[in-house]
Parts: sequence; C-alpha cells; structure tokens
Amino acid sequence: MKKILTTAAGSLVIASGLFSQITAYPDTTICSGETVTLYADLVEICTDCYTYKEIPYALEPIGGTTFSMVDDTHTGPYEIGFTYCFFGEEYTEFYLASNGWISFTEPNSSMDVNWTPDGPIPDDAYDVPRPAIFSPWTDWHTGLCTDCLHYEVIGTAPYRKCVITWEEVPLFSCTDFEGTFQIVLHETTNFLENHFKTVDICPVWDLGIATQGVQNTDGDFAYTVDGRNAEVWSAENESWRWFTSEIKWYEGTTLIDSGATTDVSPEVTTTYTVVQTLCDGTTYTDDVTITVANSLTAEITTEDVAAAVMETALLPLLLQVQAARFLMSGVPAKQV
Repeated sequence: MKKILTTAAGSLVIASGLFSQITAYPDTTICSGETVTLYADLVEICTDCYTYKEIPYALEPIGGTTFSMVDDTHTGPYEIGFTYCFFGEEYTEFYLASNGWISFTEPNSSMDVNWTPDGPIPDDAYDVPRPAIFSPWTDWHTGLCTDCLHYEVIGTAPYRKCVITWEEVPLFSCTDFEGTFQIVLHETTNFLENHFKTVDICPVWDLGIATQGVQNTDGDFAYTVDGRNAEVWSAENESWRWFTSEIKWYEGTTLIDSGATTDVSPEVTTTYTVVQTLCDGTTYTDDVTITVANSLTAEITTEDVAAAVMETALLPLLLQVQAARFLMSGVPAKQV
C-alpha cells in the first residue's frame, strides 16, 4: 500500500522524510461479520496552526488532584503526563491560572492580575498570558470557592488525556453565577478540547468580556472562536475541539468513524481508508483491506443419510456371509 500526501491545492506528491508515513493496519482475513479493530500509526505532527469545530457536549468526569487558589494567581507547574505539542513546541508541564487559562511557561504576576482581556488576541503585551489556552479568560473569583480546581491524567498510552477543571467557580462581582469548565489535552493527536457546562461574563465588572482561544509564545499568532475574542458571550453544555490534524475512516466515499482506531464487521471483502488532515490542509492517507473468507457449505439429502446408515450397518454382515461361502465351497469371495 502506497501512502500519498495531498496538498491543500489538490496536487499529489510522495510524502517526504520530514514526517513519518501514516500506516493503517492490519490487513487480515476474517469470517463474515466478525469484528476487527483497525489502527492507524499517525503522521507525527507538531505545528503552529490550528482549526476548531464544535463537537457533541462531553464533559469529562471531574476528579484527580483537588486544590483551592487565591484570587488572581497561578499555581504549578503540574505534569501533563505525556509530551504535548502546542504551537510547534513540545511541553511536559503546565501552570493553572485562576482566571480561566493555562500556560506552558511560568506566568508573570502582571498576567495574573490582568483578570479580563484588555482587547483581542494576538497581543504581545507584557501582561497578556502566553503561550496560553483560554477557556474562557475572564475574571473568575477562585478566592470564594474551596477545592474547586482539579487536574488528572486519564486513559492509557498512547492516547491519554490531561483533564483540567474549574468547578463551580464564581464570577468576580457576579458571585451568584458559578462556572464549570474544562481544558483537555490529548496525547499523540495533540487535540485540545474546551468543555463548558456553564460559563458567562459579569456585565457590571471591568469590561465584561471573555476570550476562548489559543495564543503562541511571542503573542503574534492566536486563534479564537468566532464571536469570542474579548467579546460578550456565554455558553452552556458545549464542547469544542482544536486540532493540528484530524483523523477520519472511510469505506469507499462513506465516512464511518473518526479517531486513531475503529471497529468494523464486514460481510464481504472490504477496503477501508484512513485520512489524516493537517490544519494547513495537507492530508495523508493509507488503505487497509479486510478479506472475508469463503464459507464451506455442503448439501446432504435424507437419501444420502439413509444410504450411509444402511451401508455402515450391513457391511459387517455382508463380509461375514462372503467369508462363510468361501469356507463352504472353497470359492474365493467377491470383493465387497
């Protein structure tokens, strides 16, 4: 099977040695309807571009290490549990800020007390967090809640997840509202997810705005959800995924699944295609064929069964008769 790299412009080129090739497996033989799991060894990509999409709401279970925080501060570093790529750089730890964001380098105190965005990102000002994930960045009052911050690593390598949760944290000056939201980092795929159970802004405090997005180390590149870059917005029961690459499985031209693995149960020999699409539009593909073995069938009539039974039952008696004739007459018995 030959792996092809397709550029966003639609031309085909052989993938260079810059990235390892994507490989789908196993090519195997099964019985009709048997279930087999297909796997993909993905192109390892650590890039500085992002795309995003809304996905079905799926708040992760809240648990792991639990702690409290003073308002307008950060804590850490904490171990991610695996190597994570963010804007083309690899990190193994993060810092958690009270105001709804994490950073992969230690924030300065000016970032801590910059409780709401001053304006849209990208922004390279000294008090703007970077490299950072905002989910969402606004003025949360962690000083009024106890044991409301959590993080843990769940799952099994190479597809573990680092789950970071703000649970029922009040808004500053609008303390009747409590927000619950998560940042989830994915191993291998480098997916980033935002899960919002309830988030809002406080319209009577400061600028009354919030940001959902990501920003690089230098503050010159950022990506945000439309309408959520230092703007007035709220969310309930939402999930969003950011990705540098996306993995989909096809049977012919029909999309059947997404992710690094999929289960299939073909009734006839079938070829499946895995497609990994990078955030710049480049795609890598590979095929895997599941061969369905032919069934062995036989047609047996009742006459066949009866004849077999009669032959089995009478054969010893016939042999005895033939032997007796030989002894009595001296004439050799016929072969039975």
